Amino acid sequence: MSDGWPEPDRPRPLAGEDLPPEPRQERSRRTQEAVVAAALDLFAEHGYDGTSMADIAARAGVAVGAVYRHYRTKRQLLLVLVDRMIGEIAGLDLVVPAGGDPLAGLTGTLWTALATDARYVGAYRAWVGLCARDPQLAAVDRQLVDWSAARLAGLLATARDAPGGRTDLDVPATARLLALLFWRLLLEPDFDEERTVLALSVLLGHLLFTDR
Repeated sequence: MSDGWPEPDRPRPLAGEDLPPEPRQERSRRTQEAVVAAALDLFAEHGYDGTSMADIAARAGVAVGAVYRHYRTKRQLLLVLVDRMIGEIAGLDLVVPAGGDPLAGLTGTLWTALATDARYVGAYRAWVGLCARDPQLAAVDRQLVDWSAARLAGLLATARDAPGGRTDLDVPATARLLALLFWRLLLEPDFDEERTVLALSVLLGHLLFTDR
């Protein structure tokens, strides 16, 4: 993060959840990962309401009881997926590399972030649908936007201070607009990572830097 923009605390969708113990045996860990992968695929294909625990078990090639040994409910399984997504995003180093073209560095960073989001697009779409009727999760979703905006603010502040950066950039407001845009993009049925990043690079070039 840029100086003056400390790393914010990440949202915790699993806070307060009574999760079963983590498996110790390799076979159980493989089963758990198969269940997670199956749920991610099915949420993307059929949505949250269109997916059952029996469906997940069938796709994973395990008995339905095995799914319940790892996750007590379908809701809890979705929260695990969203928590994994947030964890991967939190692990990204959102920085504009020193030297070279700052716009190219910024675009590369955003490409990595969007690629991470795209891997979980099914879980995120299911999450948004569930948030619409679950006030507790809706509060976490607002935290997710706030957290994303805070992380982007550090990135934008670095770009603003780079050669050619627009010194009058309203970093917090711009960061929030971009955070809302990024998450909204994942809900598009024809979401295209490559075209999105290319379009964003043009947009950000004019938004963040003086025309060269």
